[in-house]
Amino acid sequence: MFPMSPDDLVRTYGKMLSSFERDEVLNHREPIYYINFNSNYKGHGKYNKTELNYLDENPEKNITANGILNNGFSNEQADYYYEAKDQIFYRYEVQKKLGRGAFGVVLKCFDHKTKEFCAVKVLKNWKKLHKQGKIEIKILETLRD
Repeated sequence: MFPMSPDDLVRTYGKMLSSFERDEVLNHREPIYYINFNSNYKGHGKYNKTELNYLDENPEKNITANGILNNGFSNEQADYYYEAKDQIFYRYEVQKKLGRGAFGVVLKCFDHKTKEFCAVKVLKNWKKLHKQGKIEIKILETLRD
């Protein structure tokens, strides 16, 4: 079954995906290794119907009048919402939280591509942390090499 191409996933399971997920999967350039069809949030984070309608009308806005951040995937402090069995990058399956810091959270995940457990660090959704995250990646790559 997995891995499968994004086109094959949509063709086979398209009716089980939200419109947000279908669009995201079709724009995904890597094979699909994992997806949770039983997610409570189906591609729009922790939303309610009113918020979803507002997002559909205003897709270009990151923060809406209803307080939605990152299409409902982040809270007011820019922390990523997650739950066990969530997917990250259609490859990693969230198991549990390992730790929290000032800049984000570290999650224990199962990598469905390598079939190994790993830690995934998810930074807060702040522009200034994007640059810091890239620096951290270079440091970790240097240490690994």
